Amino acid sequence: MLENYCDRWKLTVNATKTKVMIFRKGGRVNRNIRFIYKGNVLEIVSKFTYLGIAFTTGGSFNTTFEMLAGQALTAIYKFKSTFQQ
Repeated sequence: MLENYCDRWKLTVNATKTKVMIFRKGGRVNRNIRFIYKGNVLEIVSKFTYLGIAFTTGGSFNTTFEMLAGQALTAIYKFKSTFQQ
């Protein structure tokens, strides 16, 4: 379907950078599932970060919260160390 859509609208897809994420509530993804675009097998991932937001297959944003909290602690530490001289 992706290939047909892109051909119709004259779009190109960089298959080496394209990832597939299957959202689901629990359970494992069937290992026989493959996504192919113009003969290239697309990689299936369980976590993907886009614009600083971590998406996971279960739809939880806990990973994003943990990542942002860690970045905030790093920023606070750098701020404090800069002004404690």
